[in-house]
Amino acid sequence: CCDLSEPLKIFNTIESIFSNYRNIKHLINNAGIMKNDPVISLNWCENDFRKLIEEWDKTIDINLRASFGLSVCFSNNLYLNRLEGSIIHISSISSNGNIGQSSYSSSKGGLRSLSKTLSKEIGNFGIRSNVIIPGFIETNAGSKASSEKNLRKKINQTPLKRLGKPSEVAEIAKVLIENKFLNGCEINVDGGLTL
Repeated sequence: CCDLSEPLKIFNTIESIFSNYRNIKHLINNAGIMKNDPVISLNWCENDFRKLIEEWDKTIDINLRASFGLSVCFSNNLYLNRLEGSIIHISSISSNGNIGQSSYSSSKGGLRSLSKTLSKEIGNFGIRSNVIIPGFIETNAGSKASSEKNLRKKINQTPLKRLGKPSEVAEIAKVLIENKFLNGCEINVDGGLTL
């Protein structure tokens, strides 16, 4: 367990993992929070602004800053132990922009940029970085993020006419781990929604 809002806890957790398990080679940055934060407020006031900024900071801290911290600590431990491995970032279809989710969309878009940068910077050391971009997946978070009506609309817009399964995302992670020539990739797992 690790409180991802605390950078030193991230550092200590990764150090502890590598001191106890020397052969760790892969990191999946999957933790995230989602808050609806529409920009326009009908009751606009200082409190609305303060709340919006607080939610923004919290979302960016957990979804992006923590992934950066985990990736840096993990990469350095791989390098120091002369291990090759990979980092997989779980982004979101919302990284293309989603109404009412400016902080979530920005954090998930940031993961895509972070992964590209890492793939170039640490690839020299045999550490690969890739991104999975899920669409609408059958998860508790996904069902909370969207109304039944909106979810049904998204399903109807998806060529496969269904939600994805967590196992289908996991299968892509397995491929990214096993194929040692995949680096800097972004793989959509969205049933064709972004076509």
